[in-house]
Amino acid sequence: MSGIRILHLEDSPRDAALVQDLIEENGLTAEMVRASDRKQFEEALKRSGYDLILCDFNLPDFDGLSALKLARIQFPDTPVIIVSGAIDAGEAGECLKFGATDYLLKQRLDRLPSAIQRAIDEATTLKQRQAAEAQLRESEELFRSLTHVAPVGIFRTDAAGQCQFVNDRWCAMTGLSKEAAMRQGWTLALHGEDHARVIADWNHSVQSNIPFRSEFRFQRPDGETVWVQSQAAQLKGANGELTGYVGAVFDLTAEKQAKAALEAERAQLAERIIERTRELTLANNELAQTSRMKDEFLANMSHELRTPLNAILGLSEALLEDVQGNLTPRQIKSLTTIASSGSHLLALINDILDLSKIEAGKLELYPEPVNIQEICQASLTFVRTAALKKEIEVLLEIDSGDQVVQADPKRLKQILVNLLSNAVKFTQERGRIGLRVKCGNEEPVMRFTVWDTGIGIAPEDQLKLFTPFTQIDTGLDRLHQGSGLGLALVARLTDLHGGSLVLESEPGQGSRFIVNLPHERPDPQNSADEHGTLLDPGVSLSLKSGNRVLVVEDDLQVGSMLVSQLGRLDLTGTLISCGNEVMDAVIRDRPSLILMDIRMPNLDGWEVLKLLKKHPLTHDIPVIVVSGVDQPERSRQLGAVAHLSKPFRFEQLSDTIRRVFNPERRTIESETASGLRATGPLILLAEDDGAYIQPIGGYLESKGYRLQYAHNGAVAVQFAREQHPDLILMDIQMPVMDGFTAIREIRSDSILREVPIVALTALAMRGDRERCLEAGATDYMSKPMRLKELLALVKKLLQDGAQAEHAKDPRTD
Repeated sequence: MSGIRILHLEDSPRDAALVQDLIEENGLTAEMVRASDRKQFEEALKRSGYDLILCDFNLPDFDGLSALKLARIQFPDTPVIIVSGAIDAGEAGECLKFGATDYLLKQRLDRLPSAIQRAIDEATTLKQRQAAEAQLRESEELFRSLTHVAPVGIFRTDAAGQCQFVNDRWCAMTGLSKEAAMRQGWTLALHGEDHARVIADWNHSVQSNIPFRSEFRFQRPDGETVWVQSQAAQLKGANGELTGYVGAVFDLTAEKQAKAALEAERAQLAERIIERTRELTLANNELAQTSRMKDEFLANMSHELRTPLNAILGLSEALLEDVQGNLTPRQIKSLTTIASSGSHLLALINDILDLSKIEAGKLELYPEPVNIQEICQASLTFVRTAALKKEIEVLLEIDSGDQVVQADPKRLKQILVNLLSNAVKFTQERGRIGLRVKCGNEEPVMRFTVWDTGIGIAPEDQLKLFTPFTQIDTGLDRLHQGSGLGLALVARLTDLHGGSLVLESEPGQGSRFIVNLPHERPDPQNSADEHGTLLDPGVSLSLKSGNRVLVVEDDLQVGSMLVSQLGRLDLTGTLISCGNEVMDAVIRDRPSLILMDIRMPNLDGWEVLKLLKKHPLTHDIPVIVVSGVDQPERSRQLGAVAHLSKPFRFEQLSDTIRRVFNPERRTIESETASGLRATGPLILLAEDDGAYIQPIGGYLESKGYRLQYAHNGAVAVQFAREQHPDLILMDIQMPVMDGFTAIREIRSDSILREVPIVALTALAMRGDRERCLEAGATDYMSKPMRLKELLALVKKLLQDGAQAEHAKDPRTD
């Protein structure tokens, strides 16, 4: 204990010094405020902030009992210890009666430090108890206030289900008084036809220790029937024991009446519809014939338009290829405009043609096994540049299940590109879009979900979206251009695949377009032959089938998914959701590997990891940290062999596990947009903003480069020293360590001194380029940058570096 403040009433300077020395000798640090007589003591009591008061009993002008009474008036909760050279039992009793915490004889001052400690501890406990009691009173008052103004009926019972409280609204619904509702009296309000069922449901909830939920009727004393829905939640004490239930009763009477009226109206409408059906049938047949004629005309006309347009595009592109000839800059700009407009017109004609073919029944599909990863990456490539211009973050999430679907690859890609393009178009700058692919668990479907955080769509406009040539934004000041064909094509192509299209959207909340395609799961016995083995043959020596893996994850859904993914690797996963259970489980089961989340109840993953690495029976078991906490450096410092940041794909988990069991396979590999392994130069991208990571990384990977990512400057320095990249793209504004510092750290390493470094920054202020070059950057680009310009700079720097190395090689002389 340190830093306490003591008011000491003592007329003897020697005794006061003795007390202070004794306190300090026992390791207590205290600020002593001394008063030697009544006047000084009264003045000192006018100030606050004392943790303890020490009073001598025998004083020249008054005694300790009088001082105690004065102290209790000003500081009723501050502990007071009486210290006296001589005090009898009666005087001591009087002091305790008036609130003294303790009394000591000066001959036994060795007890003073422990008495001070005890007094302050008791005072602290008292304050905490008083605060808790005040909070409880405040909570009870709040509950009473809320139940008084609540528009629903509220009730509370004990653990046995005996009613203890109902509010005024409950009484208004049932016609019973609060007194009549107590204990089992509330059952008198139940309708005779519902009475037995509701009592049985309630007793089942109480006996099974589960929440209560039911829909039934109240029968008021005046004969009125009130439809209600009731639900109750459990109340538990500090130790988790059931203490009772609190519930709410919602009046459904108006809703039931409206539903009955609606049913009657529907019946009348049905009769009227039957009467009109015969008349409409003839008109529909005529309209169908007219529609088919229109579609056939559009299809033929589209073909006629494409022929001259192809010539326009071909000639303009051929002329643009010869930019070093006699073309002026103005002519080049005009040709570029012609080519761009022609491409836009061709896309529009293609959409019209496709839609016309579909309506005329002439469009055929050519289904084949389509790789999910490849089709998604290829579709995202079309929108990454547009997303980068608006600084939109693009996300891809693919379920770890089947990776192949039977579909027409061209048409599936057309569906995804149309949806993704709309997502980018209708999402504001610095928003987010994503593509999520998941296999249906309950039904044989492959679900493609394109989502965005854009402007959203009002319910009254959603049905119009899938009508050809229809756009919601039709005013003269339209912000979003387009023909209105994209979503109509998506709907028709999905139907041709035998699938379904679902739209979920609210204005201002973004949209989710869900494409469900039929999907038959492959035969497990043949899956290895069709898609290759899950593990490399060399892994079997150390990563054996049936090896036990302990999964430590408090989110049961995530934990179950990890166990399922381990099963795909022929590993046996065991799930634990509490950190304090890990050590016992590891010592008991001795797993081959541990997958560890960080944020868990009772004991977090960092502490568990420390315990595992200290214990002689567990320190050699490899641990992979699997968490949303992005601190790979800390994981490595505490002994983890790898760190996976959520969310991640199954391939990342699989590859990490393989490399843990086969250290010789720990090489840097990156996947291109086509799904193949890139073998080109290794580029380290140090960037913390996902709006740039996705488009830059995906674009460079699609060009054959290998990419390594770092989310802050410190990680970039570490990865550069470990991996020796061929080129580094370094953001300047990053957490932990900024880009300037990271560049200087890298340049201080003699091995990395010649590695090209391109500084990337959104500041674009005067002097930024000079600062970057002064820090050691090879070149500089300001955000947002054009991907083609970035690619050209990367190629140039890598080529210059290769020529420099060639010049240094003595064999070239």
